[in-house]
Amino acid sequence: MSLSEEEAKKLVEGLPHWQGMITREQAETILNGKAPGTYILRKDPDGFDDEILLENTEANFVFVIAVAEKGRVVEHFLFNTERGWVWPKDEPRFENCHAYKSIKTLIESIVSIPKHRVA
Repeated sequence: MSLSEEEAKKLVEGLPHWQGMITREQAETILNGKAPGTYILRKDPDGFDDEILLENTEANFVFVIAVAEKGRVVEHFLFNTERGWVWPKDEPRFENCHAYKSIKTLIESIVSIPKHRVA
């Protein structure tokens, strides 16, 4: 389920929480004080996410999701691969990751994790 760069950008840029090219610090400013599970999607203006992409040859594109947790903001890389969208967590090999057919479904799975919800 690989997408062209243009398709991936259109898909992500059409999502309601897309913030475009902003830094991690800007993402933290936006999310500080927000309810757990609140999130934004972004690209890194300094190209760090593209450096990550170069290290992961199975991926076609990468975006960052920043999620408010209790008192902090965490970030995860979301990759588009031939198999679909993956969130590798701490797993360096994508074939060991669950692949989602859409980025929306992947995002829903991340923000529904109990640590992202208000207790």
